Amino acid sequence: MPIPVGGSRDYYKALFDQINGVIMPGGNGTLVDSMYARTAELIIQTAEEKHAAGVHWPVWAVSLSMQKLIAYYTGNSLAWMTACDEQRFLSLPLDFPSDLDLRQVRLFKDAPDSIIGFLKSRNVTANYHSVCLDVETFKKSKNLTDHFRLVSTNTYLSKEGEKREFVSTIEHRQLPIYGVQWHPEMAAFEWSTALHGFSHDEAAILVGQYFANFFVGEARKNGQFFASVEEEQQRLMYSYAHRLFYSPHNAYQEYYEFDIWFTKNSSADSSLCSLIFTANILAIIMFSICGLYLIFFMFFVVYKKFKKHTEKKALKS
Repeated sequence: MPIPVGGSRDYYKALFDQINGVIMPGGNGTLVDSMYARTAELIIQTAEEKHAAGVHWPVWAVSLSMQKLIAYYTGNSLAWMTACDEQRFLSLPLDFPSDLDLRQVRLFKDAPDSIIGFLKSRNVTANYHSVCLDVETFKKSKNLTDHFRLVSTNTYLSKEGEKREFVSTIEHRQLPIYGVQWHPEMAAFEWSTALHGFSHDEAAILVGQYFANFFVGEARKNGQFFASVEEEQQRLMYSYAHRLFYSPHNAYQEYYEFDIWFTKNSSADSSLCSLIFTANILAIIMFSICGLYLIFFMFFVVYKKFKKHTEKKALKS
């Protein structure tokens, strides 16, 4: 079920007490001081609070949202960010630290040998990001190393032509919080030719399915549920409008439309949304007036030329 941004704490408290975990998706957003950032921070704080209360409440953070994890645990600093545009449209294997015992990592404790083999040797992880966390930066940050285990890395070429390692997979040392800079979902679900460079072979799809099964297993450790079947059904993804749209130049083929207005739940955020809505309406009105003025002006110019031509013709006759 979707979790819209911009709601109040009470709204999220009521929702988070009824669901079994959260997948924080990738995308394009601002990591600090935005509706996305504030909502993501509440999700992470909820995981921390529930863990302290003995409740297993897992969080899976993909790409942008893994970056949000990094920002959150470094005091909303963005000093760690490194540009790595070369990581767009690229499938890679994972590089595991030589001193890491994968069977001591929750993510891979029960993973089949075949999945670990695919991850080590095949191009099965879809990378679609322009920002990286360098491994050296990670290791130098006590806040990050105290909270997270470095599970995997990858290598990229900097603009200067230097090989650098970036962090590609992390898991929290105590909490069921997991971060992947890559996209496990793309192998099975995103087939647009606009997303070129991503593997869709059997190994990549099996890897993506493994992580989906892993997170579902984590969520099943949580026993929360909705107060009524009606409310649960109302919040499910199936209750929202969606449309299919195919274009070879378009990255995604299926879109869901969500109601983002929080007029009852958050006066501050709804005021912001109302302000944005009003600004859009004013912009439409302004452009409409400018368009009408332009049409009138063009008509006036044509009329003047026509009148002048008619007068010249009358004088000649």
